[in-house]
Amino acid sequence: MPWDTPLPVLIWALTGLPLSLLALFKPPAGKLPAYLIALDILLLNLYFFHTAPWAVVNYYLRALPFLLSLAVIARMIHATRSQPFFPQTKRGWALTAILLVLAVPPAFMDAQALRSYRYPASAGPSMYALPPLQGGLHVFINGGNGLDGWGMNNAYRDWLGRQTGNDRTAGYSVDLVKLAASGAMSRGILPRDFRRYETFGERVYSPCLGQVVKVQDGIADVPPFSDSGSALGNYVVLKCAQFSVTLANLRVHSISVKEGELVALNTPLAEVGNSMANTFPHLHMRVTTGGESGTAQPAPILFETLFDFSYRARNDFYVR
Repeated sequence: MPWDTPLPVLIWALTGLPLSLLALFKPPAGKLPAYLIALDILLLNLYFFHTAPWAVVNYYLRALPFLLSLAVIARMIHATRSQPFFPQTKRGWALTAILLVLAVPPAFMDAQALRSYRYPASAGPSMYALPPLQGGLHVFINGGNGLDGWGMNNAYRDWLGRQTGNDRTAGYSVDLVKLAASGAMSRGILPRDFRRYETFGERVYSPCLGQVVKVQDGIADVPPFSDSGSALGNYVVLKCAQFSVTLANLRVHSISVKEGELVALNTPLAEVGNSMANTFPHLHMRVTTGGESGTAQPAPILFETLFDFSYRARNDFYVR
């Protein structure tokens, strides 16, 4: 699903929400049709739970499809506890057949989205990294295995699996935003003033031990969704072992390191800005092997968690 628009959340509000409420208030007769309705709604809601960019509206709303699915399951079990399992009429069997067919599309889309959490052996070595943004609640608003999965990382494929660009190096990239305590990433939904975004001006820290190999600065911050920025905006490239780490969409003149400089873990590098075109303030991070472009290959990122390191995908969060 697109990650820079409230449209996916609106689509869920017009589909998953009313269908869930209808099932709660008008359960069907018979256990099998009721259980299939619960399954259909669960599959639909889980897809939006994983793929909709909830932080664009309010991250805490993400709990709604999950909680409604649980409520529908409980309601169906309770409402049909004394009814026969199989339908007793032709109409009931027809409804059962329709419900089985309706389960196929969301089940398929869920399976494609869940591929974003896994990386094949052919992906090569993964880089261990610390989160580059600290001090508060942060969400991966876009990310995961975008080469194989659908709907979680739109940098290379869209939500239907169609290729959106030729830059495979962004296939495992992540995009990070900071949230306010209220669960919102900005004051208002996608305001046109970049200063109204929580992430704007946030300090960016080195996620690894390495050397600064490239710095791009001097590109002005532009209003959100302006086409006058550049593909990556201002950015810093670090060489950490065999990995090249690009941190992009940085604030103009905020970069505090120079090419050739060695950096330790958590070294302050710059601030988040909005120097990329057609987007809003966020931090874009990608890791590659073999350089930054051309023959470079994307590398998966294992981010530090409370107890371990793990891959992160859209809507995952951390507090640091």
